[in-house]
Amino acid sequence: MNTSAETRTKKIRLLVENNGGVVKFSELLDRDQSQISQWISLKSPKKVGEKIAREIEDKLSLPHGYLDRDDNYLEPINSRIVEIPVHEATMSAGTLDQPPTFDVLTDDKVFLTENELQELQLKRENLQAFKVRGDSMQYTINDGARVVVDRKQRDIIDNRVYAITYGSELLARVKRLRKTAKGLLIASDNRAYGDELIEYNEYNSNVVINIIGRVVYVGNKL
Repeated sequence: MNTSAETRTKKIRLLVENNGGVVKFSELLDRDQSQISQWISLKSPKKVGEKIAREIEDKLSLPHGYLDRDDNYLEPINSRIVEIPVHEATMSAGTLDQPPTFDVLTDDKVFLTENELQELQLKRENLQAFKVRGDSMQYTINDGARVVVDRKQRDIIDNRVYAITYGSELLARVKRLRKTAKGLLIASDNRAYGDELIEYNEYNSNVVINIIGRVVYVGNKL
C-alpha cells in the first residue's frame, strides 16, 4: 500500500471510530457495512480510490483533500480549522426587515479552514449551517447534506442558491432563485418538482419571501 492509501485508511479508521462505528458510518455514507469493513481491515484493507475519498469528505463536510493529509501536515492546520455549528431547519418567523433566526442547535458541525474562508471571501461571524431535508435540489444538494449560509448575502443574484422562508412557512427551504420578466422564480434543481413564480407586484407589496442568506458551501463550493 502506498503512502496516500495508508493515510486514507488511517483517517477512515479514525472517522469510523469517531462516528459511532461501522454501522453508523455506513449509514452516514449510504454504503454497505461490508464495504466499510473492507476499508478498515487490519490484515489487508481495500484501497480507497480518489472518487470515493472525495465522496467521503463531501458526505462528512470535510475539506477536500482531508483524507490525504498526513499527521505532519495536519498538525499546524488544526489551529486554523473553523467550526460552524449546524442548526435545525426549523426557524422562528420573521419579516423582510428582521430575518428569522435558527433556534435549535444540533451536535453536527461543518469544518472549513481559514484559507477556504479567505478563498470564498467569507467571514465566520456571518455564517450559519443547517442540514437539508428532501431531494428537491438533488443532485446539486442531496438529502441530508449540510449547507453553509452567508446571512449577509441577501441580495438576489440571478440563478444562485438561497435559504428562504416563503409565505407563512416556519421551515427554511433551499432553492435556486431566478429573475424572469414576470417575477421571481423559485426553482428546484430536481425537475420532478415544479417551480413557483412570485410576480413582481406581489413580491413588492407583500411579505411573501424572506431571504435568509445565500448558500455558499455544501461539501463542495457553489
